[in-house]
Order: sequence, then structure tokens, then C-alpha cells
Amino acid sequence: YVVIRHLVEISNYISAISLNDKTKPLVLSHKKRASHETDELDRVVDSINNTAKRVGKAFTDLQIAEEEKLGIEEQQRDILNNTSSVIYIKDIDGRFLFINRMFEKLFHISNEKINGKKDHDLFSKEEADAFRVNDLKILETDSLMEFEEGASQNDGLHLYLSVKFPLKNISGETYAICGISTDITERKLAEKLVQEALAEAKLANQAKSEFLATMSHEFRTPLNAILGFSEMMRAQYFGPLGSDNYKDYAEDI
Repeated sequence: YVVIRHLVEISNYISAISLNDKTKPLVLSHKKRASHETDELDRVVDSINNTAKRVGKAFTDLQIAEEEKLGIEEQQRDILNNTSSVIYIKDIDGRFLFINRMFEKLFHISNEKINGKKDHDLFSKEEADAFRVNDLKILETDSLMEFEEGASQNDGLHLYLSVKFPLKNISGETYAICGISTDITERKLAEKLVQEALAEAKLANQAKSEFLATMSHEFRTPLNAILGFSEMMRAQYFGPLGSDNYKDYAEDI
């Protein structure tokens, strides 16, 4: 009875420990032979109290770490959701795991409803097939790659510059693919307009050169005759002209 009643007290104390509360240290109500002496039960109590203190500190540290982790995740989520790029994560089988707010806005599906869906559920077969081919290249090369991809939206086809790379777990195994796609439709249109303007300028320059060459030829023929016959009159090659004014005119020509 002397031993068991204390063991029951210890057992009840351990059962009542709550990690969320600061539990008071265990103290047994038993007499000792001397104040400075400890018995086996005291050593058990000391061990339990030290263990409870370490566990409580570890739990507190874990809570702090979890709060910091949640804060970092919230910051990352804010960054992903407030960027102008389309960001998404797909598993190695092509099923969506995450999409950001821009993806939701452009393709009219929420992050809650995207899980389990694939590209073929959202895009045309041609577009979805192209996405899958590029994703497989990431899995094959196990590296970051860039692609130009097209995706249909409400106002027509848009071109995207997509940066895709593998995501790995702690073991180093690829479990997903992350994509960051930036709309380059306007840039591509501007490049096309510049190329068309350069082509038009080249054609205009070619036409100008041809025009000048033609005009030069057309002017050269009569001018050669004028210059040649004027020189003959100035030199009075076949005799006097009959008036000095004629000679002056030939000089002027």
C-alpha cells in the first residue's frame, strides 16, 4: 500500500498532463527519514518532472515553429496570388495540385475545384497535348526549361513564356512540376509589327533604288544627246553657227 498509492498518484499525474497548459510539478505526499534523503520514488518524480519540462519546452518550440511556418506559407501564398504571372503545380501524372489567383481569373476555375483535374479538362486537346509534351520533357531531363505555349482565353489565343522545373521531396525524388507562365501576346504582336514594318521598309527601299536606277537611265539617254550635240555646236564642229548667241547658248548648255 505504501508503494502502490504513490504509483497511482504518479500515474494520475501523468494522465492529467496537458501540453497546452503549464502543469505544476509533481510532489508526493510521503514522509522521508531525513529532509536531505531521497528514495526511489523521489528519483522517479524528479525524472517525471524533468521529462515533463523538456516535453513542454519542445512542444512550445514546435508551436512557435509551426506559427512561423504558417506565417511564411501565408507570405508565399500572398506573393503567388498577387503576381501577374500564371503559376501552377501538377503532379507527375499531370493532375493539378495548386493554381494561383491569376490562373483562377483567366481560366475560370478555383483552387479548391482544380485538384485532380488535368489539362484536358480545361483546354482544347491540341493545347493540352502540347502542355503534356513539355511536362514530360521536364521529367525526362530533370531540369528547368522554357517553352512558348498557347492557351485560349475569352478574347482568343494568348501566347505564354512558360518556365517549368521539377519539385523534389526530402528524398530527392521528383513528385511534381511547377510552372510560371507570363503572357507575351502583346510582345509577340509588337515583334510581328516590327518585322512587318522592316519588311515594308526593305521593299520601299528596293522600290526607291529601282526607281532611281530607272530614272537615271531615262535621264541619261536624252542628256547624253543634249550634252554631245551642245559640245559639237560649242566647238562649231561643222562650221560657224552664224551668230555668237548660238555659241553662248551652247556654252550655257
